[in-house]
Amino acid sequence: MISKYLNIKLVVGLIIITLLVIGFSNSVTEHIHAMNPFYVGCAVVVLLSVITVKQIKWYMLMGEVRNAKLAFKSYFTGQFVNDIAPVGTGDVTKAYIIKKYTKKPFGFALSISYMERLVDISILSIFAVISSMFFFVSTISSYISIIVVIVFVLGIGFFLLAMFPVKLASIIKSILVIIRRIIPAMFIVKIIKKLETFIFETSKDFQEALVAFKNRRMLIIFIIMLAVLDWLLEGVCQVVFLYSLGYEIPILVSVGIVAISWLISIPSMIPSGLGIRETVLSLLFSSMGVPFAVALTSVLVYRAFATLIFASGAVISLKIEPK
Repeated sequence: MISKYLNIKLVVGLIIITLLVIGFSNSVTEHIHAMNPFYVGCAVVVLLSVITVKQIKWYMLMGEVRNAKLAFKSYFTGQFVNDIAPVGTGDVTKAYIIKKYTKKPFGFALSISYMERLVDISILSIFAVISSMFFFVSTISSYISIIVVIVFVLGIGFFLLAMFPVKLASIIKSILVIIRRIIPAMFIVKIIKKLETFIFETSKDFQEALVAFKNRRMLIIFIIMLAVLDWLLEGVCQVVFLYSLGYEIPILVSVGIVAISWLISIPSMIPSGLGIRETVLSLLFSSMGVPFAVALTSVLVYRAFATLIFASGAVISLKIEPK
């Protein structure tokens, strides 16, 4: 059942990408051939810098279990899983790998993924709101107005969710208790009791890890600085890819567009926002004067290189055994 769900989400994303490519196939092909190789190379270097900063951020978040090989293996494996499975699956994969090699509780390992996601979403929400207020006002259209509202609501929603992770675990546990009372079958009771124990222990370890992390203020500041640099470089990367096609766009505008596209793609649960992110990026870049076909070509080439890098990293990580 789960595998079917994953496959459906991945297929939906691939269908969206396929429709986009088919609809603009001639234009995309022409634009790819017209891309300046030098600036494409520069964009790839920036993309590698983005991934390096993300890797350092992940390494720092690991805290007491920091290990370069383990950071590489867990990060690239998790990111690749995110490319083929719904959002969040890769985060759980990272936590599982850390638990496996450090023997730390799963709740502790999960808190690392949680903090990474929380910091990223917070920074993205700030960039999205700032860009919407200062850069889209003069060229705002109806669909951008809708996107801005959606981003704001999503930002508030994710913030509230982030503030109450333990309460969420308690709610899930309460639901399991109700199910156990409604369906008193012995095998169901045993399964639910095991789930309750797992959720309780994971929630406890998770909460303790978060409390310990919150007390490390200098580390939090450093992580936030890395996250800001990370997403600024993402915006620069898009700018350079567009420049390779002969179009210029302000870096801060690009950062805001990247932020909005990422936030909107998360609720879709489609692997890595496949198709959704490309559509939103292309629409917003076109609203800033870049032809849609050009913007689409740029983001598709970006996606191709990013997927290739993460897939290569995942393959390399298979041969890495952290000590």
